Amino acid sequence: MKAEALAMGFTHAACGPFVRSSYHADLQAKGMEVK
Repeated sequence: MKAEALAMGFTHAACGPFVRSSYHADLQAKGMEVK
């Protein structure tokens, strides 16, 4: 699912059954790398 989101042009994708919609949102908004 992450690969599909990135292929669609999303810059970040956190995918999983327990991932919150706000997971690392602060870092993603700043354009920082999330590992």
